[in-house]
Amino acid sequence: MTTLLVTGATGTVGQIVVRLLLERGHDVIALVRGKNGENAQERMRKIVPGAERLTVLEGDILEPFAGVRTGDIAQLYGNVHGLVHSAASIKFIETPDKLVHRTNVEGTKNALNLASALRIPAICYVGTAYANGNKSFCLEDAVPVDPLIQRNAYELSKALAEKLVRESGIPFSILRPAIVTGDYHTGFTPEVNSGYGGWFEVLFRHGKAIQKEWKQDPQKLLGSGIHVDSQGVITLPITISATKVGPLHLVPRDWVGSTLVGLIESPVQNMTFHLTHPNPPSVKFVIEQSLEHLGIRGFKIGSSDHAPSGRAGAIQRVIQGQLAQFNPYTRQDVQKFSNSNTREVLGPRWVAPPPITPDYFARLLDYAISQNFGRERELVSTGRT
Repeated sequence: MTTLLVTGATGTVGQIVVRLLLERGHDVIALVRGKNGENAQERMRKIVPGAERLTVLEGDILEPFAGVRTGDIAQLYGNVHGLVHSAASIKFIETPDKLVHRTNVEGTKNALNLASALRIPAICYVGTAYANGNKSFCLEDAVPVDPLIQRNAYELSKALAEKLVRESGIPFSILRPAIVTGDYHTGFTPEVNSGYGGWFEVLFRHGKAIQKEWKQDPQKLLGSGIHVDSQGVITLPITISATKVGPLHLVPRDWVGSTLVGLIESPVQNMTFHLTHPNPPSVKFVIEQSLEHLGIRGFKIGSSDHAPSGRAGAIQRVIQGQLAQFNPYTRQDVQKFSNSNTREVLGPRWVAPPPITPDYFARLLDYAISQNFGRERELVSTGRT
């Protein structure tokens, strides 16, 4: 087995990759920064308690050579067989201090410099299927060179990071998952309020506010056609701005982890791999089935240019603003991803992702609600893994 250096080991994808690599007999060096009063060792031991073959290396990808000390570089020189770089900011909107760019672009540059200093012979970079932005059909080997196709700071930063990896001179695999959702059988995910969870948290919070308002003054809501029945089910006559026909490329975290590890264990050939669902659900199906589980009905899906009057109109406008950052993923009518490289390289090890069903949405939402959509955690979180 091999010794692998993993960044982003505390993140949604990194956690499961580290665990699976250890289970498969690899030695793992997890590059972790201290955070919120905990040092790197304390953070990692919470995730993989008592694991053998796990070494925790204090560092920070925002610093030169990822913050690894000169003495540690000397000790590890020539003894690491691969770098798995999954550390990233998953924020769509850039911060005033440019944290998304600094983490995803400058952080990748620092990680690559560390790989060179350690003479690491291969890199597996965890990117995103959306590096090619708004393209309707995305080939795995398509290089995202046009900055006009990226739709937010996250997509652009990941495309720029890919460019750095390709130009590093180190043999690479670029691994591009789609929208990573919680574990298939439990709904668990370390980052509850991003992606799928972040979108539906908006509707969940509004639903709770409507139920509370209904108890206080139902007539005010009835005037706009809003109703709450005796079971708490909400009729909400608004239009949710989303495509009626386009796909939503959701992939469960545990499937992503096992597929990533299969690719990490494969020979590096300067190739790109999509980790996408061959049969993604439609945006409409995801919204309708998920909101049914949350007890919200009576809405329409389509263009929301015209808001209803009264309270319903006010709610629609607020929701539309809160969901705007997700529009690139919920409004596009056509977006397909090839995954021929992934299937070919994995061969008989290729396992298709499980079907995305209403029961799966229920598990995702039940877990998110049990964790209050991660809001207590967010009070001390910066959005970096």
